[in-house]
Amino acid sequence: MTNSNPVTLWRHHIPDIEHENRQRGVGAGFFKVAIATHGRVTIQQYDRATTLAPGELTLYDTSDEYSVGSNMPFGVYIALLPKGALEIEPELATYKAVMKLEGEQAQQIRDQLLSLSEDSRNDTWKKISVQLGQLLRSDRSQRHDSAASAIPLVKRVQTSVAKHLNDPRLSPDFLAARIGISRRQLYAICRDQLGPIATYIRRQRLEYSRMLLADEYNPTHPMSITNVALASGFEDPAHFSRLFRAQYGISPSAYRRLLEHNE
Repeated sequence: MTNSNPVTLWRHHIPDIEHENRQRGVGAGFFKVAIATHGRVTIQQYDRATTLAPGELTLYDTSDEYSVGSNMPFGVYIALLPKGALEIEPELATYKAVMKLEGEQAQQIRDQLLSLSEDSRNDTWKKISVQLGQLLRSDRSQRHDSAASAIPLVKRVQTSVAKHLNDPRLSPDFLAARIGISRRQLYAICRDQLGPIATYIRRQRLEYSRMLLADEYNPTHPMSITNVALASGFEDPAHFSRLFRAQYGISPSAYRRLLEHNE
């Protein structure tokens, strides 16, 4: 019978120490579990990082940019798992990404993954995937990696908002997951400097849309109002127009005509 197992396993052994070795990539629909086998390897994603010693493991999302590397020889064992197999919500996976998975259950998962092969039974890898999902759900505590404390949190919020203005998923939950804090903590750290975080996101999107309407980025090929809305993260152009008018006292189309008249 043909094996339809969707899990992919491979080992990386990097002997070159003349230059820093780093793999970068973006994929879709998969999680990667990395287990260091020798040396030390650093995984980076969402402006945070963790360094694995032999036997330690972490998880990251191939849908978003990541990097794997070291400035010394290292080996890493990687399992590529379909997202749906873990049976967890996307925000939780983002929140836990690039976080060392520790404890007895994590060690059991590590040992089981290391014993897998490409032709392992489907029910074996499915069982491990479910166990991994259970492990991720079992601990929602705040992250304590060095990257989280190296960059002021408010600055990281501002950077992440600016980076994802065109992403309809941008929301307080989306931000909290990527920064690695709870939604309550996000509200608390932004309250004094940025105000309500949902309001801050909306203001930044509207200001970005205003610049697009002014053709500041592409003056020779102005975007349509609908495309400006989409590029600013608003999925409903009519809703965008209402918010724009409420913020600036003028509709997007009237604002563009006003600019053209003043030129």
